Amino acid sequence: MKFLRLTVLIVGTSLSGQNYLGKVDPILYEKGNDWLPIFVRMEDQLVLKAGDYERISEFRSQKPRSQNREEVLSLLRKKAQDSFAKLRDKIDEMNGKGQLRGLRKFWIVNGFACRARLPTIESLAREKEISYVYFDRFAFDSDTSLPMSGRKINRLGKVLRLWNEPAPLPDKREDIPWNVSEIGADRAWKDENATGLGVTVAVIDSGILPTPSLVRALAKNPEEELNGKDDDGNGLIDDLFGYDFRSNTGYVLDDSKTTSHGSSCSGIIAGRVSSSGWQTGIAPECRLLLLKGGFDLRCLEYLLLQGAEVVSMSYMAVGRDLGQTRGLFRNAFEHLSLGGVLAVGGAGNYGPQSRRALRRCRWLRGALLGSLTLLGSSALRGEESPPPLPPSLVVLQYHFVATETPASTSVTPAQFAAHLEAVEASGATVLPLAEALAALQAGRTLPETALAITFDDGLEDFASSLAQLLYELFQFSEALLGCL
Repeated sequence: MKFLRLTVLIVGTSLSGQNYLGKVDPILYEKGNDWLPIFVRMEDQLVLKAGDYERISEFRSQKPRSQNREEVLSLLRKKAQDSFAKLRDKIDEMNGKGQLRGLRKFWIVNGFACRARLPTIESLAREKEISYVYFDRFAFDSDTSLPMSGRKINRLGKVLRLWNEPAPLPDKREDIPWNVSEIGADRAWKDENATGLGVTVAVIDSGILPTPSLVRALAKNPEEELNGKDDDGNGLIDDLFGYDFRSNTGYVLDDSKTTSHGSSCSGIIAGRVSSSGWQTGIAPECRLLLLKGGFDLRCLEYLLLQGAEVVSMSYMAVGRDLGQTRGLFRNAFEHLSLGGVLAVGGAGNYGPQSRRALRRCRWLRGALLGSLTLLGSSALRGEESPPPLPPSLVVLQYHFVATETPASTSVTPAQFAAHLEAVEASGATVLPLAEALAALQAGRTLPETALAITFDDGLEDFASSLAQLLYELFQFSEALLGCL
C-alpha cells in the first residue's frame, strides 16, 4: 500500500510541473492537461551536438553543392524514416487510443508534430528514440492543400501567360539604382559574369505584385499546371511558382493595393530590365521561388526539394517569447545549410533609428552588403542618393584565428594579417569598440571611416598572437580594449 501511494505521488508531481527526464519543454506544464501542440524531436539528427555542424561542414567543403544537396537530403529523409519506423508500434497504439491528433512527419528536423495531452507527452518522452518534446509555438491546424478561388486562379493565369511571353527589348540602355552600383554589382556582372544565372532564390515574404520585371524572374515548377490538381504528386495543388503555406494554396501573389514588401525584396534580388531600361536586381538572371509562411518547417523542406540555393527570409518574431523553439529552428537551419542553402535574414528593424542606421561607406564597400535591402528600398523610390544618416560604425567580427579550428568559423593568421593590411590601406580609423559605441549612443560624430574590430569569446589565440599584429599595424594598444 505504501508503494502504491508513493507511485501516485510521483506521477502527480510530474503532471503538476516537473520536466519529465529533462525531455519535456517546461512551458507545457503551464498549459494544463489540454490538447497541446507539440513537436517531437527524434534523437537521431544529422547535427546532434555542439561541434557537429562545423565538423560536417569541413568534411563537405570539398564537394560540389549539388552533390552535398543530394547526399544531405537523402541522409535527412532516411534518418526520419528509420526513426519513425522504430516508434511505429508506439505511435499506432497511441493513435488507436485517440491520444494523438493531426500527426505530421518532418525530416528537415527529424521528428513529428501533433497535438497531445500531458500524460501522452510524458509517455513519448520515455522513449529512447525521442530527445525532446517542444511546445509548438507555430503550430498549424491543417496541411491539406486546397484549390484556389476563381478570382485567384484568373489572376495567377495572367501571370502564367506573361511568364510565357518573350521579354521585350528595353527602349534604352539599362539604368541601375545607385545602390547596385555602390556595392559593385555591375562590375561583378562584367568582370566575373556573376549575374545569378542558374541560381534559384527562395523568397519567404508577402508574395509579389505581378509586374513584368518580377514575373519574368519567377522559377516555374515544370511538372505543374494551373488546373486545380496536384500534377507532380508532391501533395500541393497548383504550386507553379511556389506555395503559400499559410493558406495551403498555390497563390503567391500579393493583393496589396499600395506597397508590397515581397515585391520590394524580390526586385532588389532579381528585378529584370523593364521596358524603359530600369533594372533593380542585384542578380538579374537568377530565378525566384515565392513562398509564404515564415516559421513553418514545411517551407524549408519545400525550398530544399525545389533546388533553391539561397533563401531570403523577411519575417521575425517581435516581442514574442520563442522559448526552447529557438533550438529547434537552429537545428533546421544547420541542416538546410549543409544541404547547400544560404539563409539570409534581416535584423535591426526595431532598433533605435533603425531605418536610418547605415550610411554609404565608399572606403569599405563590403560593409554595404549587409545593408542591401535597406538601401535598395530607397532606390526603388527613384532617389539618386540616400538621405543623410546619423553617425554609424562598421564592425569586423572574428571568432577563431588559427589553422587547426573549423574553417567555417575561422581565418588563418595569414588571412587575418591580410585583412588588417587591407583595412590600413583603406584609410579606416580604427577605434576601441567601447569608445565608438559610447559616441554613437551619445549622438557624437564619428570619423567617416570609423571601424572597430572585435573577437568573439576572447579566445587564447587572440592573446597569444593577434594583439601583436594589431599593435604593429596601428601602433596603439588602446584599440585592443574593444576586442576583449
